[in-house]
Amino acid sequence: GSSATVTSIVIWNRTDCCGDRLADYWVFVSNTPFGPTDTPSTLQSRTATWSSHQTSMPNPSTTIAVGGAQGRYVRVQLTGTNFLSLAEVQVTGTPISTGSNLALGQTATQSSDYGPTTGAALAVDGNTNGNFSAGSVTATLSGANPWWQVDLGSSATVTSIVIWNRTDCCWDRLADYWVFVSNTPFGPTDTPSTLQSRTATWSSHQTTMPTPSTMIAAAGAQGRYVRVQLTSANVLSLAEVQIF
Repeated sequence: GSSATVTSIVIWNRTDCCGDRLADYWVFVSNTPFGPTDTPSTLQSRTATWSSHQTSMPNPSTTIAVGGAQGRYVRVQLTGTNFLSLAEVQVTGTPISTGSNLALGQTATQSSDYGPTTGAALAVDGNTNGNFSAGSVTATLSGANPWWQVDLGSSATVTSIVIWNRTDCCWDRLADYWVFVSNTPFGPTDTPSTLQSRTATWSSHQTTMPTPSTMIAAAGAQGRYVRVQLTSANVLSLAEVQIF
C-alpha cells in the first residue's frame, strides 16, 4: 500500500506434503512494481531492488533478515519450475513518512572529492542506485573522519533519516558512522568526538551498515544542517540521504 522500511520477512511453508518445493527461491523488496514476466535473473541486478536467495525450505517457517531495505512491493519467486505454495508471508517493518524528502536537491558538501564525478550532490539527486558505475554515488578521499552534509535551507523538524549505501562493493566502509542534526553549521574540522556533546546537536551512532538502506528515527530533532560522518579513517560513500 505504501513504501516501508522492511526489517524482516517470515515465510511459512506448506506442511502436509511437498515442503521441498520451497527449497530454492528468492525474495525481493522494491518500490518499483514487479512485472509478470520478471524472473530472479532479471530482478537480482535491478536498480534499488533488495534480494535474498534462500536454499533451505522453511520447516515450517523461516525468518529472513532484511536489514532496512525500502519498498512497497515484496515478491517470493521460485528459482526453477514447480508449484509455489505458501501458508503465510509476514513482512515486518516501519512505514516511511509520507512527507517530502527535505534533502532532495538541497546544497550538499563533503570533506573532499575522490574525483570530479563523485561530488556530494549525488546523495541528494533522488537516485538511490548504489552501483558506483551508475554515476550516483558520492566518494571522498580516504582520510580521518570524512564527512558529508546537507543544508536544508531552513530549520526543520526531522522525524527520520534514510541512508542508502553503495552496493557494488565497499559497503562495509559504512559500518561505523554518526549522523548529526543541528541549527548550528558544522565546521570542516568538527569530529564525532566534538559533535556528540555539542549543545543543541542531535546525534545517532550507527554500527550496522545499510544493506542497502537504513532508516534512523530522529524523534523530532530540530535542525537546518544534517551531517553523516565516519567514526574513523576511510572513504565515505553514499548513494542517497533522504530526510523526512
